[in-house]
Amino acid sequence: MKEYDLIVIGTGSAMTVVDALIQDNPNVKIAIIDKDEPGGICLTRGCIPSKILLYPTEFIRTIQRVGEFGIDVELKSIDFNDVMKRMRNIIHAEIDRIREGLSNSKNIDYYLPLQNL
Repeated sequence: MKEYDLIVIGTGSAMTVVDALIQDNPNVKIAIIDKDEPGGICLTRGCIPSKILLYPTEFIRTIQRVGEFGIDVELKSIDFNDVMKRMRNIIHAEIDRIREGLSNSKNIDYYLPLQNL
């Protein structure tokens, strides 16, 4: 049976503890168990996707106010599918980066649930 110095459930905010522990002890052995995509709720479904989706609205508001500066523009359309696609691409790239880091760390055994049981 494998032995660990620390067992972590989820890859959200607890990862700051993991990083600090590895910095402090380069030989530490950690098991990380995740039920979903790595990155925690904030990255995968929470604050980060929300902020990415809100960012284009800032541009829309700016475009609506440019007349105050003597600029005449017309907002012809907003492709919400493209807005969503951009958000998903950013999030998935970060998820992939985290997954790669977890999978390639000499200190971490990264466990995901078994698929198709």
